[in-house]
Amino acid sequence: MRLNDDWQGADFIAVHIDGDDMLKVQLKGRFTLAKKYIDKNIYIAFIENDNVKIYLHDDAINRMPDNIKTQSLG
Repeated sequence: MRLNDDWQGADFIAVHIDGDDMLKVQLKGRFTLAKKYIDKNIYIAFIENDNVKIYLHDDAINRMPDNIKTQSLG
């Protein structure tokens, strides 16, 4: 479901076929981490080499070493 405006950081909502499970998704041109997406339960999606890639933003943040988080997110 495409959104007219960003809603809680999402460009669209992906709805499972069961109609119950929903993902808030932000579209990007590449792998992205940003402070503004922390604790918003946002998935980031981008295309790389003709493959659609999607990841939970906070999971990616939590996998980063602390020294890289500090450099990347300020």
